[in-house]
Amino acid sequence: MTTRRWWRRLPGMLAIIFLACSLWAAGLVICPKCGTEADGNATICAHCGALLPGGKVAPVAPTNTAASADKLPTTIPDIALEAARQDKRLAGECLTNNRPAVAYSYYQNALALSRLIKREGMTADAGKSLAENVERCRNLLAYTTRPCPTCNGSGTRSIQFHAMVGDKSAQAGVSMPLSESGTCPTCNGRGVVSAGRSANELRVLIAQGWRDFETRQQALGRVASGRVWVPPELLSLLDVKARALIRTACPTPCPGCMGIGIQDCASCKGTGRLKCNHEGCVNGWITIKESNTMTSSKTAIARKEHCPVCQGSGFMPCPDCRGLGTAPCKICNGTGRNPVCQECGGQGWEPCPKCQGAGSVGGTICPACHGEKELLCPKCHGEGCTVR
Repeated sequence: MTTRRWWRRLPGMLAIIFLACSLWAAGLVICPKCGTEADGNATICAHCGALLPGGKVAPVAPTNTAASADKLPTTIPDIALEAARQDKRLAGECLTNNRPAVAYSYYQNALALSRLIKREGMTADAGKSLAENVERCRNLLAYTTRPCPTCNGSGTRSIQFHAMVGDKSAQAGVSMPLSESGTCPTCNGRGVVSAGRSANELRVLIAQGWRDFETRQQALGRVASGRVWVPPELLSLLDVKARALIRTACPTPCPGCMGIGIQDCASCKGTGRLKCNHEGCVNGWITIKESNTMTSSKTAIARKEHCPVCQGSGFMPCPDCRGLGTAPCKICNGTGRNPVCQECGGQGWEPCPKCQGAGSVGGTICPACHGEKELLCPKCHGEGCTVR
């Protein structure tokens, strides 16, 4: 390079040096790769991602993968505990939304999963609380309120005034409500009475709740093991005895009562009441004739009073069901469960008949039980109860 050419480039070099000094004084740096200005505290160019002069790459904190893995449930009790808690929470939401049939299925599922949880992972009264919630849902399903049959839901009674012979008053034959004694004796003025649901109502209600529950569990990605819905990662860890353990906790209910344990009363056909059988009672009223020696029986004054047996309602509680309209199911004797399976004794599993519980046949893994030594009972399918 000649001296003349060097002197020609000197002004440009001085300008670059001056610009660099100005940027340094302003606290800015220039990216050597793309020439983009950046803040003096920046370490990486925001435009091309290159390392800036004087910048240092901040060390990345190592992630503790072992600690993260510990937070995820990986064992049978941990997965079952998480699933049972989720079912219990969803059951509470269903009760809040007045859907006891769906809550009933959730609590049953949580109670079945609780069999896989270690005692130290549960509170002392966790199992008792689940059982009480199941019973609570059973009561909500079994009984309901209906309009009072005596007053048709009004809560009051009316009396019909009949005119005597020759009476031309304005009140003759007019129906007027009672004032002080107008409260309906059957419902005590509430307008509704407690009554048991019929067996047909229960079947429809429980079936609808169970279908809703199954749809919700499928949306959560769970799979069915019998009638129990479990996370797929849990089902892959369960052996034959564990699957039978949860299936026996939630078997197929009695077909006569859908697991509630009650049926319609045969005497009153589920109404809970019978027509009053007191002598002379007609629609809750009895006629009393008052006579004396001065008048004959034909001209005796007759008056009407409330029947002392039915208190004016015209009906009396059914003696067989005590007015509830329901009686214990004759098929399951009120238990709601089918008979115990005689083949497995109710445990839901039996030794493999091919390998006789050895797990192998002729030195190879048993093709029937795949080495597990047990099989689910083929008669009850692991539920421990035989469906009628």
